[in-house]
Amino acid sequence: MGSIKINVFGISPKKSRNILILARKIFLAFKNLKQLEGDIEIIFETEEFMRKLNFEYLKKRTIPKVLTFSYNEGILSGQIFILRSILKNQLKLKRLLTHAMLHLAGYNDEDHRSRRIMAKKEEEILKMLLAKNEQNYCRN
Repeated sequence: MGSIKINVFGISPKKSRNILILARKIFLAFKNLKQLEGDIEIIFETEEFMRKLNFEYLKKRTIPKVLTFSYNEGILSGQIFILRSILKNQLKLKRLLTHAMLHLAGYNDEDHRSRRIMAKKEEEILKMLLAKNEQNYCRN
């Protein structure tokens, strides 16, 4: 199996460990996508930073919840910037991280057809994550 290198910045070490565990679970779900290696930085930032980044790269003045910058086609490689306040909502965090990793895997949501395909894949991965959580819960 391929390997992935994940670094998390902008939050406490304990929260970083939890994000690493979540990102690795999502990565394992990507086995079905044939994306078996990667190098990802997950960065949690303030609203002000996210607004500036969004304007600098996309010329939008809104505050996004997540921004993804892909570096290398064929592997999951890039940076994922997530709004720090999202940490309060675990389901939203799982969805945004899955969505961002799909972007790194080459999926896009630029048109209706692409959005539908990406949303379907996102739901498949989230269902697998939730099923694994249920299995772990039942074992304890």
